[in-house]
Amino acid sequence: MNENNLSTEKILEQSLELNKIQADLLKEKGKNQRLPIVMAIIAFASAVIIVVSLLFFFSQYEFYVETTEITQDTGTGTGNNVYQEGEQAQYHEASEVGDGETKSDQS
Repeated sequence: MNENNLSTEKILEQSLELNKIQADLLKEKGKNQRLPIVMAIIAFASAVIIVVSLLFFFSQYEFYVETTEITQDTGTGTGNNVYQEGEQAQYHEASEVGDGETKSDQS
């Protein structure tokens, strides 16, 4: 009977140890579930820091757009689209017939 009690005590001790191990595993699992939440908070905080620093950086400068109108003289019916003057100027006159052909291409 003493032997029977001894084995029962060992079984109870082992059961208690297994329960402690299971409780420790559950605690570890709970810690691992918090990790994605912590990572999401860190990512959000990093995004906020980046946005605030970019706003601060760009607030130090003034940005403006300057537009300029350019009017180009294309000549009066001569076919030239660039203004040239002086002895070096070359004027080439071509009259289009249709489909991009010139009179010289038809002959």
